[in-house]
Amino acid sequence: ISDLQRCVPEGSQATHYFESALLRKWGFVLDIEAASHYPNQINVVYSYRRSPFKYSQWVHRSGVAFIQVLGGSQGYLFLTNRLMAP
Repeated sequence: ISDLQRCVPEGSQATHYFESALLRKWGFVLDIEAASHYPNQINVVYSYRRSPFKYSQWVHRSGVAFIQVLGGSQGYLFLTNRLMAP
């Protein structure tokens, strides 16, 4: 969609907008935002990880699954939470 940034609600990012909307609809909540989604003026540092996150990670409300948003034709990476598996 051309000029998507104008069409999304204020405060929302156009990057992976539709992927994020689908995940919210399916009961996922944002766990960690990809480093590329922050403005260049912000330096994101994680105390438990040296490298920044390449993809945004979402976790299902039940805790059973994780999804990373790759976007475009690559779509999603789906991971089951082995700590929650039977």
